[in-house]
Amino acid sequence: MIVWAIAAVWLTLVAVLLYVGLNADDPAPIVAFFLMTAGVTVAGLLMVVMRALLRQATTLRTDMEAVI
Repeated sequence: MIVWAIAAVWLTLVAVLLYVGLNADDPAPIVAFFLMTAGVTVAGLLMVVMRALLRQATTLRTDMEAVI
């Protein structure tokens, strides 16, 4: 659920970045939206990695319970 929310925010930021990039005269808003998009990208990738680690940890816990 969190990954989908981050993906929706990322898509919105990319759309706004493209709109501002095509219509802005000053480069400051373009840089600001680019940095926000990069930050959301990092957060999304972090959530994907954490989700994979959580799945791996639950699998290992199930294996350990079977051994014990």
